[in-house]
Amino acid sequence: MLTVYTRHSSKCPKKDNPAWRRCRCWKWIAGSIPGRPGSMRVSAKTRSWEQAESLARKYEIAAVGGEEVKEARTLPTLKEAVNGYLADAKARGLASATIQKLEHIFKKQLLSFADQHRIVFLRDVNVRNMTEWRSTWSDKPLARKKKF
Repeated sequence: MLTVYTRHSSKCPKKDNPAWRRCRCWKWIAGSIPGRPGSMRVSAKTRSWEQAESLARKYEIAAVGGEEVKEARTLPTLKEAVNGYLADAKARGLASATIQKLEHIFKKQLLSFADQHRIVFLRDVNVRNMTEWRSTWSDKPLARKKKF
């Protein structure tokens, strides 16, 4: 059975209680998985107790199904994030010209930049990559400012 616990920062007022759920300290998962020898301890890579619990249940389900624990966590790709953002823009009822502009910026420019630099997952996007992408824009200063 996997359980979630909190690794509190030294400044957290609840640092003596690893079961405290409501602080913004990092959550971890520990315990043993049925049918597998030994125990495991892994970071949930989140500050949300609910997300950590969900991940712990995914690990347990993956173990019962015979899958590896590493495959239980699926990382969102940059392409999925762009498609989700554009779908949200359409759902918000933005003008078609605005949606076309967003599609051009994200689908044609950002995704092609990501392909050239082998950026696949959303977690791989960082400030350095975005600064480098912005330096490839050939727009005038006002258009750059608006696009940014």
